[in-house]
Amino acid sequence: MTDINNMLQICQELDKKGITPSVAMLRAKSVNAVTVPQAISAIQKYKAGIRASVNDMPTLAEEAEETLSANIEQRLQNLENENRVLKQQVSDIVEQLRIMGNS
Repeated sequence: MTDINNMLQICQELDKKGITPSVAMLRAKSVNAVTVPQAISAIQKYKAGIRASVNDMPTLAEEAEETLSANIEQRLQNLENENRVLKQQVSDIVEQLRIMGNS
């Protein structure tokens, strides 16, 4: 989904909730980084009647779920790596204690 379509969809969703789309709201709600000029352009297009094609685009909830899933996967990978390192450290300590005990 292009940034402009994403922002137009956000404008539509805000408008449905009775909230006037603003630069701050677009930047806060967007999944991707949005510059002020991009937000202004999207609001101008929205006010001019240009609408995002909702049928062709995932909803914000779907995008958020994908982003969250990717973040969770990355955090899981990091935790697994840390766990592997900790297990190796414990194994090394146990081996050192075993050697010290035999001395």
